Parts: sequence; structure tokens; C-alpha cells
Amino acid sequence: MNNRAIIFGASGLTGSTLLSLLCEQEYYSEVICFVRKQIHNIHDKQQNILTDFNDLESHAALFQHADVYCCLGTTNKNVNNDKEAYREADLYRPLRIAKLLKANNGKQLLIISAMGADENGRIFYNKLKGELQRKLIEMQLPCLHIFQPSLLLGDRREHRSGEKFATALMAFIQPMLVGGWRKYRAIHVKSVAKAMFIKAKQSGSGNHIYTSDIIQQIADAG
Repeated sequence: MNNRAIIFGASGLTGSTLLSLLCEQEYYSEVICFVRKQIHNIHDKQQNILTDFNDLESHAALFQHADVYCCLGTTNKNVNNDKEAYREADLYRPLRIAKLLKANNGKQLLIISAMGADENGRIFYNKLKGELQRKLIEMQLPCLHIFQPSLLLGDRREHRSGEKFATALMAFIQPMLVGGWRKYRAIHVKSVAKAMFIKAKQSGSGNHIYTSDIIQQIADAG
């Protein structure tokens, strides 16, 4: 098949897992990774494009009829608690990607947000993700899939002590999270990547938001 996938954030936990999954699928003939630093090629169909996110327009033609996966994100530690740098990484860059997709007849955007995303909330991170979701929906893309995973499980390259503690705590309380609380259960990054690919293949239209429990259901059913 001649389908093309574009991945932003392929060096991170979700993005690298997604890259491995998409390269294994016959569904895509090309998997293009926009990265700030060179990453390892795991398959012949993989193409890496180095970017500082200021030159994306020069690659606009690649967005035509493409499925665009956005797994971008940063942490306070990485930006030294600079909120404007945080907004650049988690808000402005995804919006530039979405605008390019729409302007160049991209097929759909599949993007990682966060559980609890709320523009009117008190937590900066959740407010930022809520603002991003609102602006993406207002753009009226051909098709928008927003994924809101809970605590992500997987082998991170980056050590995060807070998440290590949260993972240990979640293992203890996970069986008690039932009914409406199920969306707070931790989810493995492989399930998130699988759900994203499943939704991409369905090639729908409109705006869709998936909480963590629904993401797990999609992955299990696929």
C-alpha cells in the first residue's frame, strides 16, 4: 500500500513505540520521522528528517494524504521551569503541524494529549493540554483523534523519579479502579500506539477524544 505516516516525537516513549509498530505494518509504505536529533533507522521504509520546527513548510508536500502522528511533549526539567518554552514544545509546535496538515490536504492528525486536560483547570500542564485541544478542534481538521492516556507504562530512556513512585503506587491501587474510575488506570504505551494505528486505519472524519479506558478498549478489541 502507498499510505504515508509522519511521526513527530519518534524519540520519546510513545513515539518510539509507535515507530516500531508502524514500520512492521504493510499498511504504510513510508514512515517519516521529524526529529531534532538523529535517531536509529529500524526499517527500510523509515526516513528521518532533522528539523528545528522552523523549517516545516519546506516539507509541506509530505503532508499530502498523510496520517500525522504527534507525540510531542516535554517536562519542566527539560525546559528549566520556563513556561514559555513549555508552551513552545507542547502547544505552538503541535499547532504548526496541524496547520500544515490542513493546508496540504493531510488525511488526519492523531495526537497525544493527557488525562485531565482542562483549559480552565489550575494545573499548568493540564491547562496547556486543554488549550491545545480546544485550538485543534477549532481548526476543523479533516479528522482529529485526541488520545488522553493516564500514567504511561513502558521502558523510558529518561529517568523520572516521580513517575517511578506513581507506577509503584498504581500497581497497588489499579485493581480498585473500576467503573467510572477505570480511566485512571495506568496503560502500557504499546496499547496507546496500537489504538492510534487502529483509529488511523479507519480513516474517519470529525473530532474524537479518547480517555485512557477507551484507548485500552480499542487496543484490546484490535
